[in-house]
Amino acid sequence: MRTNWLVLCTGILGACAGSTTPADLSHPHDLTMSQNNNDDLTGTTGTDDAGTMTGCNMHPNDGQICSMGCPAGALEVQDQTGVCHCWDPCPVGDSSSCPCGRSCRKLTFAGDAGAPPTGACIPANGPGERCGADANNKPYGNGSCLDTTLCVSVDSAGMFGYCDYLCTGASDCPAGTQCSPLSMGGMKVCVAAEAPMGKAAGAACKVGDVCVPQSACDGATCKPQCNGPGDTTTCTGGTSCKPVSDPTSSKIAYYVCM
Repeated sequence: MRTNWLVLCTGILGACAGSTTPADLSHPHDLTMSQNNNDDLTGTTGTDDAGTMTGCNMHPNDGQICSMGCPAGALEVQDQTGVCHCWDPCPVGDSSSCPCGRSCRKLTFAGDAGAPPTGACIPANGPGERCGADANNKPYGNGSCLDTTLCVSVDSAGMFGYCDYLCTGASDCPAGTQCSPLSMGGMKVCVAAEAPMGKAAGAACKVGDVCVPQSACDGATCKPQCNGPGDTTTCTGGTSCKPVSDPTSSKIAYYVCM
């Protein structure tokens, strides 16, 4: 595994206080950027590792468009979709107060440099999902990652970032991934086992075998890695993007076309 190319992908949020102007939530930065402004990534979360989203959209402040009027206490945030939505406030760094599938992201207030740290419960990508921004600086899915994971690129060009679990050793990682150090920051993450000389897509494999970059083993075959449950463009030939989970921990390792 080329651990020297593991780099953290970053994202910074923004918000507006005491004004009718919606907050500015900036798009995630270039995937090759080093660690920056990660105080909003250090909290713990009670979200389900398997990505279960049941009931998450029942919260009263959950994503209503600002033009419809926001409930009392909600923040107006121009989020990663480029549209203003109403999101719940949260203490910076504490996603435990957010509904499941949400991450407490630090906001910056336009025109008020002295505003105290404030966060908003923003939808986030789950483990194994594509993250960061594309060539047009548009976020993949929800852009940022759930707490306990980081948006990390494993290629030198920083073209492919995925939400990977933080780890201290192999026992923290789902089967099919390995605990590898970031090139900066001193942290480790669970990345898919891959290498240029790994097994080609379509080759027989077992979980934990090394496949070529941008492919991963589903337990039987090295298959193309894809972007998550919302991905409808990567997989072809009648396949769809599905998760590969560790049966012991139920943690999602990655998504592949199958």
